[in-house]
Amino acid sequence: MNESTTLFFDAMNITDEPTRLYARHKEMLFLSQDHGPIFKLGFRSNF
Repeated sequence: MNESTTLFFDAMNITDEPTRLYARHKEMLFLSQDHGPIFKLGFRSNF
C-alpha cells in the first residue's frame, strides 16, 4: 500500500459469545442477541 491507499481488517465477537443486556437485575432480560462472529475486510483509496 502507499500514502493514498489503505487495506483494513476488523473482527468482532471472535469468541462467539452471546450478548445479554439486563434492566434492573438478572431476572429482567432486556436484550438477547446471538449472531456469531463478524469479519470485515476493506480497501480505501484517496485520489
